[in-house]
Amino acid sequence: MNMNSARAFLIMDTETVTDLDVLNKLGSEEDRQKYNEGEFMPKGYHRIVAISFIAYLQESEGEEKMAYESLVSKDSFKVIDRFLKVIRAFVEKINIYPVIVTFNGSRFDLPILRINILEHYESLSDKARAGAKYFMDTEDKWEKEKANYQRKYSDYHIDLYEIFPSRLEILCHRCGIRAKSTMKGKEVERYYKENKLREIAIYCAEDVLAQAELLNRLLVIQGKEPIKIPQSVDECKVEIL
Repeated sequence: MNMNSARAFLIMDTETVTDLDVLNKLGSEEDRQKYNEGEFMPKGYHRIVAISFIAYLQESEGEEKMAYESLVSKDSFKVIDRFLKVIRAFVEKINIYPVIVTFNGSRFDLPILRINILEHYESLSDKARAGAKYFMDTEDKWEKEKANYQRKYSDYHIDLYEIFPSRLEILCHRCGIRAKSTMKGKEVERYYKENKLREIAIYCAEDVLAQAELLNRLLVIQGKEPIKIPQSVDECKVEIL
């Protein structure tokens, strides 16, 4: 399991747009029709434009540390490179594998991240490549010493959707949690075309904060201590790369 007695979480969410180069060159007529009608596209067409995260660490002495950031760019490589450095920092600097927390990440965010890593791997910095290794490594099948994030039922990945199978906004409404107040997921493509990158970053950050609040409720239900989380999206550091 974790390499020391600290507790760490990496709550994350991605925003994507359709890679039109791939769609136009390799997509079928049916795929292009789906895109024109605003339908959700298959995973292979998605390009990451934003990743938001809350990185939480409770050290063995009990001290809590937290970072809340939203990375956005028209260059997917820049976002992925920065995010993978966060994973690398946990493992190499703090000596711990964080528990990744997502909402429907098993079916979407994590596969999309793997596809985008595959595309951009040769261009990644050395530190980001190290992060990619920790994220993609499957050597420790039963997670006796390190995480295996690709394992279906990994102890190092909490998919909140798998536990509470409903739309995020429905769960949040039922729990009195603020969610999706600025835009909807289907609007990301339009905002991207209009160069409203900061708005996409804030939208993504709000989803991450909502996931953090749901995580805390889950931890309490499980009889565990909740973690320190931001009070509002205003605390998020937005970076347009």
